[in-house]
Amino acid sequence: MTPLAKRKAAVFTLTPGKYKLYGGGTKRWGDIETGMNKIRIAVIGIGNCASALIQGIEYYKEESPRELIGLMHWQIGGYRPGDIEVVAAFDIDERKVGRTISEAIFQPPNCAAVFNPHIPAGGA
Repeated sequence: MTPLAKRKAAVFTLTPGKYKLYGGGTKRWGDIETGMNKIRIAVIGIGNCASALIQGIEYYKEESPRELIGLMHWQIGGYRPGDIEVVAAFDIDERKVGRTISEAIFQPPNCAAVFNPHIPAGGA
């Protein structure tokens, strides 16, 4: 195994949407060797916070930075709201188990404000 200092790694800078490699050179975030350009998350507990998060991801996904109210920063580290993808969700409440994320986030006892009722069946 090579020492940590000799491994190929990215040095993250504050330049929006870019990173620098050891040894020089600059690439866009979508060009990272893994080819991953999404932030994939799993949610444990489909309660009010998860409901607001998933509604927000879907709401801001199609908006432009000029039309947004409610976000402090449209882009962080080159990632935008539409780059977040919910890939798994877990809950133990029988009212939510076996449902899609788009159904589970609106089930009782959740009481978060519904500001985006149009969540695709696959989730955010």
